[in-house]
Amino acid sequence: MPDTRPPALQLAPTTYSPSLLEDALACPYKAALTRHFGLREWEAFNALPNAREFGLILHSALEDFWQTWPSRTVTPADRGAAEDALTTFFAKHLKRQAEELTPLWQPRLTRLAPALVEDWIESGEAGYHVQAAEEEITEVVSGLTVKARVDRLDVNTKTNALTVIDFKSGSTPSPKQLKTGEKPQLAIEGALFQAQEKDLENLRYVRLKGYGKEMILTEDMADVPAAIAAAEEGLGRLKNVLTTSWQATPNLSEGGREKAGHCTYCPHNGVCRFQEIGW
Repeated sequence: MPDTRPPALQLAPTTYSPSLLEDALACPYKAALTRHFGLREWEAFNALPNAREFGLILHSALEDFWQTWPSRTVTPADRGAAEDALTTFFAKHLKRQAEELTPLWQPRLTRLAPALVEDWIESGEAGYHVQAAEEEITEVVSGLTVKARVDRLDVNTKTNALTVIDFKSGSTPSPKQLKTGEKPQLAIEGALFQAQEKDLENLRYVRLKGYGKEMILTEDMADVPAAIAAAEEGLGRLKNVLTTSWQATPNLSEGGREKAGHCTYCPHNGVCRFQEIGW
């Protein structure tokens, strides 16, 4: 009897985000269940708002700012106008996404606005311009198609080298995690620009706190070429997992399924609920 199983990789996504790849490099099976099939633990009824929700407000406001700001730098003379514009965008997206949390998050956003503007002024005076904000880029890295949305891309006006910046509303990876490649998301983003033969100067995490003595914390990648090389090597190994260990095989523990197709041969059959909710 001919083998009627779907080909390998038919169950997997065709395009991957850097964050999904970071999860998959840590554990491909957990990444598949949580990110591809959407299986997650229920949150507690009294769960506090998380960093992701706060991050959505930050990213949306920053995207609006750089799309409407007339230049790619902020000068000392622009300070007041830039702070007012950014504060307005923060308020707009806070109301749209989490208005009930205004008393909790408005003070943080109010403190972040002048801190961000000061950072942009210092960056411009050091010879860096914002080349792009919230820019999408898609490239093939180690045989996998990767699509990223880069938070900010700065260019050195003297060398034209790029700095890829990733904003974090929660904690940033530790220097050890960056050095060992345990958290390769930003290195994967750097690999996308390297695939386009762009000159990279730096990979930088920027934590937007909005409290404490330092409103903004930065963490630079110590060795950019080594970090990118490690990420590319890891993605090559991951691709091998996807094309070998993840090949679709019949799940016999449930006695098979009546309907043919993915659910019949999916190795996660009996775990996900696709048949119950999707057919």
